[in-house]
Amino acid sequence: MKGESEKGQGERETPYLKAGVSQRNILRSRLHRLTYKLDFLIDELSDDELETTWSILQEVYYDIYVVKAIQEAKRNVQPGDTMNYEEAVRLLHLP
Repeated sequence: MKGESEKGQGERETPYLKAGVSQRNILRSRLHRLTYKLDFLIDELSDDELETTWSILQEVYYDIYVVKAIQEAKRNVQPGDTMNYEEAVRLLHLP
């Protein structure tokens, strides 16, 4: 479609996008509102709800942590900085 090439990849047509607001800015705004309200929401949860909520959020937290670490490694690791499996095994077997 003609209009799809103009939109960013993976972005759906919304009233915000028609107005020139990017999907990333919309998501950033929603997360800021959520984190602002989080303190109040946490205080209202029961112990069981807290445990369930943490088990869900913990997976997301760790996923974000790993993605950031991978992105950082991609930026910082240069060719020759790492070893492949054979090189590592050869180095371990040196006297």
